[in-house]
Amino acid sequence: MARFRAQHLALLCLIFLPSLSYGNLVVEKVSRKHNTDKVRSNTPRRINSSRSLNLQRKSKETGETVKGTRKNFSPFISSYEGSHFSEAPLPIHIEHLKDYPVPVAVKKETSEHILHVHIHDKNPCKNGGLLSKDVAGSYRCICPPPFAGATCEIQQYCFSGPCKNGGKCLEINNGYKCTCLTGFTGDDCEEKTYCSPNPCEHGGTCVETLQGYKCVCQDGYQGEDCKGTDACWPNPCQHGGSCESINGSPRCLCQPQYHGTYCHERYICYVNPCHNRGRCVENPLAPCLCQNGYVGKYCADHVCRPNPCLHRGTCRVVDHPLGSRNNRWKYHCTCPEWYRGHICHIPHPCIRQPCLNGGTCVDPFNSKEENEDQPVYDVALPWSHLHFHCHCPPGFIGSRCETDVCSLCHHFAECIDHHCVCKRGYIGDGNYCKKPTNRCHPNPCLNQGTCSERQDGSYDCECVPGYCGLHCKDICEPCLLRPCLNGGECIPKGEKRICICKPPYLPPDCNGTVVNRCIPNPCKNGAKCRFLPEKDDYICDCLGKFSGKDCTNCDCPKAKPRPDGKEVIDAECDDVGECFCPPVADVDKVTFTEGGCVLGGQTFCFSAPCRNGGTCVDTLAGFRCDCVSPFYGTFCECTSCLCVKPCKNGATCVDIATRQYKCTCPPGYTGPDCSAPVTPTEKHCRNVNCQHGGTCVERLNGYDCICTPQYTGPHCGVDKCANCHEDAECVYGR
Repeated sequence: MARFRAQHLALLCLIFLPSLSYGNLVVEKVSRKHNTDKVRSNTPRRINSSRSLNLQRKSKETGETVKGTRKNFSPFISSYEGSHFSEAPLPIHIEHLKDYPVPVAVKKETSEHILHVHIHDKNPCKNGGLLSKDVAGSYRCICPPPFAGATCEIQQYCFSGPCKNGGKCLEINNGYKCTCLTGFTGDDCEEKTYCSPNPCEHGGTCVETLQGYKCVCQDGYQGEDCKGTDACWPNPCQHGGSCESINGSPRCLCQPQYHGTYCHERYICYVNPCHNRGRCVENPLAPCLCQNGYVGKYCADHVCRPNPCLHRGTCRVVDHPLGSRNNRWKYHCTCPEWYRGHICHIPHPCIRQPCLNGGTCVDPFNSKEENEDQPVYDVALPWSHLHFHCHCPPGFIGSRCETDVCSLCHHFAECIDHHCVCKRGYIGDGNYCKKPTNRCHPNPCLNQGTCSERQDGSYDCECVPGYCGLHCKDICEPCLLRPCLNGGECIPKGEKRICICKPPYLPPDCNGTVVNRCIPNPCKNGAKCRFLPEKDDYICDCLGKFSGKDCTNCDCPKAKPRPDGKEVIDAECDDVGECFCPPVADVDKVTFTEGGCVLGGQTFCFSAPCRNGGTCVDTLAGFRCDCVSPFYGTFCECTSCLCVKPCKNGATCVDIATRQYKCTCPPGYTGPDCSAPVTPTEKHCRNVNCQHGGTCVERLNGYDCICTPQYTGPHCGVDKCANCHEDAECVYGR
């Protein structure tokens, strides 16, 4: 019966504990005697199991079954009450059970039997794996998570799915590795990454931050994602200026001593360069306003040191307004006798007493004290050309009183009180005397010529058109005798004629050429060049306020002192000859006036400088006039007809639009600017009959009949010999 129960218990153990692992403990058969009070054990035993077991024991004396109860079987056998076991490492495998007597605490001493649990250290399943026997009699390990393998020796780190956010888990030695999806990072892909993919363009580096990410851009790029170009790369700001990008454009923040768009200009007055209490102004050409007596760019020189006055002249400083640019008149030389000029360099013209025959030399340079401060312009002439004046005594004339007036009298004159008077019977001014005659009676001039006497007793004949010669007896049509060549137009002027030549031919006969003086254009500042071939010269048609031979002068208002003491500078000409005020450093406003450009004051537009409906716009450099058509210019003061005056020869100019015009030409001229003479297209002589051998000559506005000497009239129909006496001979119509 006991053997049956032991086998039954073993079967129950296999049923309830099919996969207990091997331990290291073998529990041997026990049979001891115990006292009736209590069974004690010095080495209590525990057997672990996943099920609860009831181990029965039988008393040999009474035949009663004594039960021992196993407590806390989860998942291993924790303890067994009423039995005596050695403590064994867990887990264990129960191979078979045997019935052994075990002393148990009962009321009387007895000898009990207990099923022997035989434990072998042969279980191959590790890490809590349970050994299971299959139908074929083979054993296999059933592994608890996260272990796997034939003996549960492999820990599956990826079993619990540690990789978050879709990350893929990969087993590695003694652990696992997560391959994260794009946008995640961390050991378990638990962190979101903002830098994958890289949002920074143009090679920018992405840096993770607590708030997201930040792009560190390559040189030349900027913006949250480095999309925009960096206007500050490379840094355009010079001299240590810092750059900031404003709407895609660089703006320089300059060091205190620099200014300008790119900090390229140094403030001249940052370190005052002016000596001798000179006042510094931001003008690179003249940065210092000097005190009286000092000159030079930095007021380092004194006008009287070294002494500029020659020939031991005395130099003294002349008061002048602060900042006067005319250094020449900042001092005055008091010259010794016989010297004149700004620096006493001109000898007195009377020093050598040039006047003859008792003449008195007069110095034209007034040396009176009241005129000492007046400028005397330098002269550099030979001694004979020095300016002086001789007061001659009576009877002498000439620049040096060198001529005796009586020596000039005609031989038919006599000298009376230093005057030449013609002798009785002679007429004249004393320098020439003649007997009175009338050489023009009878009239020696033929063909209606006019006679006029000369003082020397001769006469001249003024001929009518068509005749010439000493007595006007020769037929003289200059345009027939000397026609203009190369298509030139001939205009008769008495015996002479004028040729209007076609370029490039030149008067007087239109047969010569010269180099066009307008090629290359010598005129400056946009002026138009007009070639004058008859003079082998040119004229420049200057724009606006430009003037001079080559239009190099500017006639804009010059600076004039103001009663309010404000500083004034010269106005300048712009590219089209219009006056404007140049910008001045550290001066907010510059006002244009007829007395120059006044520094400071109201805005430029305050005085409404724009004319003819123009709109004034203040700018950083001054102002700008937005003109209505056809006006243009700094103040909208110009049209093509007003300022350029393109129409020539009295033509009428009409403005069409801005810088566009039309010329209405007078008769005889054509071309865009009416500068070209009209070539006659109508032949006036085609239907004209000049009688008695007369010749028809084309004129600009008509014709003339050139008659033979005997005839006259518009068509040579009048016979000048018709009234001659029958015994008279008609000679050339007389």
